[in-house]
Amino acid sequence: MTISKDTEEILQFLDYTTNDNLRKRNDLGIILELSATYGEVDVLNDIIFSATSLWKIHKTIQRAGEVNEGIEKLKTESVNQADFLKSKLNTLIGDENPDISERFDEVYFQKTAGAFYNLIDIAHDLAELKKIQLDKKNKNSSVS
Repeated sequence: MTISKDTEEILQFLDYTTNDNLRKRNDLGIILELSATYGEVDVLNDIIFSATSLWKIHKTIQRAGEVNEGIEKLKTESVNQADFLKSKLNTLIGDENPDISERFDEVYFQKTAGAFYNLIDIAHDLAELKKIQLDKKNKNSSVS
């Protein structure tokens, strides 16, 4: 898939703001490009929201370390967010791009630990995008 100049500029800005710490840059570009191409703003917003939630839950679980009732609830919510994120990604990708569909199926949609951690990686990148959105929103509200 060809990535547009606009999408590439977003990725470059994210590279800059994350000190080149995007984990799944190419797949993030595909997600952004598909959402722009098909006008799927609501689906993209759902993806970003769910991914940000998944990333925050994952970080909380990592910090907590010890197993307790609260962590088990977080792990359950983590699985729920991962399933929702996969569903929304699948909706966005659709069947129009078999190569992309196959790649995402292999990398993100399998029921394996590796696929789950790949989903965590793309969630990280989408959470970084959410930070940028919130920063821009906060700057715009403080100007008003």
